[in-house]
Amino acid sequence: MSIQNRYFFYTIVFALVVASVITKSYLLFGLSLVAGIAIGFITELYDNKRDEKFKHYNAKHQYKH
Repeated sequence: MSIQNRYFFYTIVFALVVASVITKSYLLFGLSLVAGIAIGFITELYDNKRDEKFKHYNAKHQYKH
């Protein structure tokens, strides 16, 4: 996932949080919280998938994250 896509999704979550604060809606705030967690997991999954093919280099050089 490119960095522009990641920031686009984070901007959507930020907009949802701002909208929930303005409308004082707990339902919208809860949905934005769930959406933020889901987007965080999805972006982490894509980042790990992208780096998976290079993990053998880390093991070879004993690089720890």
